[in-house]
Amino acid sequence: MPVVFLMGTNNIGNVSVLDENAEKSRQQFKEMFLQRAISFGADPLWVVSILPRDFGKKPQEGINQNIELQNEIIKNGLDSLGSAYQFIDVFNSFLGKEYQIDSTLFKDGLHPTEKGYELLAAKVQKRI
Repeated sequence: MPVVFLMGTNNIGNVSVLDENAEKSRQQFKEMFLQRAISFGADPLWVVSILPRDFGKKPQEGINQNIELQNEIIKNGLDSLGSAYQFIDVFNSFLGKEYQIDSTLFKDGLHPTEKGYELLAAKVQKRI
């Protein structure tokens, strides 16, 4: 059965590339996610990249850079599992300048607006 999976930032959304344990955190998340992806038994499984986020008035430096690195690690992990696992990278489509989100696409810095979901749906439909 085909499945489209959109990841959130709950487990990694507070980790900055400046954190000393950022690489370890990214690797742990990848291992946990790949185990779950396999357990879905989906064929194919399309995984949508983690979206960037914004913390409001004081954006934390390095958060979206870490999310971008996490996306790359997950993509590479999925690639190693074979052609039944596909990665749909929409990360940059939700960014504005200097790793800040495009605020027209988010209602609260985390959840997409209607416009954001329309963009997300268009990107996913294009790939599947």
